[in-house]
Amino acid sequence: MLSKNDWLDRNMGDVVALMVYVGHGDSLLTRAWPHTPVFTDVIEKWIETVGTHDFAYSCLITMLEGPGWNLIPEPALSWLSRIVSTSVDLPALWKKNDNGLRTAELLQRMYDDPEVHLRNDRSALELFSRLVDRLVAAGISLALDVVRHEGKFMGQRDRGNHRIRDRQRRAISPIVSLE
Repeated sequence: MLSKNDWLDRNMGDVVALMVYVGHGDSLLTRAWPHTPVFTDVIEKWIETVGTHDFAYSCLITMLEGPGWNLIPEPALSWLSRIVSTSVDLPALWKKNDNGLRTAELLQRMYDDPEVHLRNDRSALELFSRLVDRLVAAGISLALDVVRHEGKFMGQRDRGNHRIRDRQRRAISPIVSLE
């Protein structure tokens, strides 16, 4: 497995990016390319091999924002969760290429898109919540907005669930205000 400490020369980096339809930092295909799911096994192997490398993770986010949108919420949430849980240096992964902010933006977009049906899938919603927890813990401020939206939704479904509210209280420093 390629780790963040492994150096990718330019050619190898280009190959890593091209395998998930990314070139020069941009998606090479249009949003929600209909054939992306055909390559799920290849992407799975790619994630096992290079997914925790900060450059590769950035490419994965770019792919999911574009041609991989039809892999949202699953298997994308499982992939992101696996990478985050196996990263040996999560703060560095979040920091490089604004990966933390870009992950929060992806999660926000996923949550806001009614076609994703995230709210109807308990297991996907649980993975989503864990990712948001990790982003909030890392101080990614956009993740607090996701928590607020998620908290409103969860409050409507289950008034007895205080986990979201507790997470908000734990994550917010004295400098940040929810007002």
